[in-house]
Amino acid sequence: IAFAEDSVRKEGKTYEILLDGQQRLWAVINSNKPTKMMVTRGLPIDIQLTVDDHAKRTVTHVAALRRGMGDKTVTSLHAAIGRTIWIHGFGYNKVLISNETSVEFIAKYYEGIDFAVTEVFHGRRKRGVTQSGVLAVVTQAFYAKEDKERLKEFGKVMLDGVPANEGDYGALALREWTLTHTTSGSGGTKEVYWKTQRVLRSFLDRQPVKKIYEAREQLFAMPESTPRSNTPRKSK
Repeated sequence: IAFAEDSVRKEGKTYEILLDGQQRLWAVINSNKPTKMMVTRGLPIDIQLTVDDHAKRTVTHVAALRRGMGDKTVTSLHAAIGRTIWIHGFGYNKVLISNETSVEFIAKYYEGIDFAVTEVFHGRRKRGVTQSGVLAVVTQAFYAKEDKERLKEFGKVMLDGVPANEGDYGALALREWTLTHTTSGSGGTKEVYWKTQRVLRSFLDRQPVKKIYEAREQLFAMPESTPRSNTPRKSK
C-alpha cells in the first residue's frame, strides 16, 4: 500500500492520497478479514503515472494524475489533436509518443489546443467535422499568430455550413467533404490534415475555393518545429 507525500484537506480534515493498493483494500473490506501488508508513505505523487501501468491508462487518465496540469481539462479530442500535431506538424515518430510524453506535449501547447476545441468549435462534436486533422491545423494557426476572430469564423462555417461570403466557400467545401468521406486510421487523418492546411490558408486570406487539394508544404509551422513537406522522402 503506497501513500503520497501530498495530502488533501476536506471539511476540515486532512487525508492522505492513496497511490497504490486500492483494489487490495477493497478486497480486505469485502472479505471482512484483517490482512498484513507493507505500507509506504511519503512518495512523490508523480509515481502514480507508472505504478500498476499493466492496467493501461489513457492519456486523459495520465493528465488527471499529472502534477502541474492544475484544473485543465484534457479530453480524448485534446489528446488526438496533440498526437496529430506530434506526427504531422513536427514529423515525430508515432511509436515514440507514450501517454506520459503525450501529456507533456499537450501541457506545452494546451493554450492553442484548447482554443481550437472550446473557442473555435465551442466544445461541440460533429461527426466528421470536428476531427483531430481539422483542429490540429487550427491549433497550429493559433501559434502562427493568425487572426483569432477569423479562426472562429472558420469554426462557425464548419459547424453550421453557412458561409457569409465567397471567401468562406473553402470551409464549406471542406465541411461537405468531411461529412461525405470516411477517413479512418493514420492515412485518413493525414489527408484531412493536409487538406485543412490549404483550405484554412485560403479562408484566412479570404480567397474563394470550391475544390480542395492537399497542401504540399507546411503552411502553419509550429514553434520549434522544422517546416515539413507533404512529399514522402525517397528511400535510399
